[in-house]
Amino acid sequence: MYFKDNFLEHLKTQRYAKGTIGDYDSILNTLENFLKGKEITDEKKVTREMLLEFFHTFTNPGMISAYQRSHIAKVTKFFRYLEEQQKIFLSPLRDYMPPKFYANSYPTLKAQEIEDILKKIKTNKPIYIEGIAIIELMYSSALRPREVYNLKFTDIDYTNKLLFIEQSKNKKDRIIPAGRRALYWLDRYINEVRPLCVKGNKHNFVFMNPNTGKQLDCRGTRVLLQRILKENGLEKIKPYSLRSTSATTLLLNGMPVEYISKLLGHVEIRSTQIYLRVKKHELGKKLEKAHPRIINNKLIEK
Repeated sequence: MYFKDNFLEHLKTQRYAKGTIGDYDSILNTLENFLKGKEITDEKKVTREMLLEFFHTFTNPGMISAYQRSHIAKVTKFFRYLEEQQKIFLSPLRDYMPPKFYANSYPTLKAQEIEDILKKIKTNKPIYIEGIAIIELMYSSALRPREVYNLKFTDIDYTNKLLFIEQSKNKKDRIIPAGRRALYWLDRYINEVRPLCVKGNKHNFVFMNPNTGKQLDCRGTRVLLQRILKENGLEKIKPYSLRSTSATTLLLNGMPVEYISKLLGHVEIRSTQIYLRVKKHELGKKLEKAHPRIINNKLIEK
């Protein structure tokens, strides 16, 4: 594609995070390879039908996950940019409505399930310690995967038990708390495991790909966690499930939604609702215990 590099440079001028630009680059490279298979290299010759066929290579009919929807949004943004820059006359995705978002794409686990996972992962391999550190950190602070693999040494405040999250989604910085256990395993990983992964690579990112010594990325994080879970006889979980599980656990333990929203880095509370997987019977039990107007399913009489 002729204008992909121009678009990525445009994102840099708009101060998009490095990880986000990498995500755009990845999906556009995949699209470029798909179009080459059709002998298409010029964006002006791309049709809506071609793009819909491309979307069908990674989505299910009728329902899509948030991750899949983000791919569609990135491609849509690319062609909108081409239209605005008059590189093409009209975007082939103008007025396109993607399939319905499937909110349960990141299944939420119960707090006890997370505890069992962390207990069952062994520590006899360096990669296992890295995995525990990542899981503890994501679960403790409800982090996005990109916020984990973009974490730098200078972002960790052990004294005050805080993490600085730089330019994540919506290009907003935020400071969030980190749990003691998460910081314990993070410290163990940094001191015991990371030096084994360096392999001549010098950078300030905390988590490294154990095979290459380079900064861990989105796919690397997912593959690493799935490998660790499989080798320890555990079911696979999606990294984003740790974020939604953390948010739901906090809600069930009494944290107000507006505070959870700030922890997650959401601009609107409506966005937070996507992550709160509270079953009705669980919420009912919490309501019975916590609500001042309900005791043992009976109304308090005047």
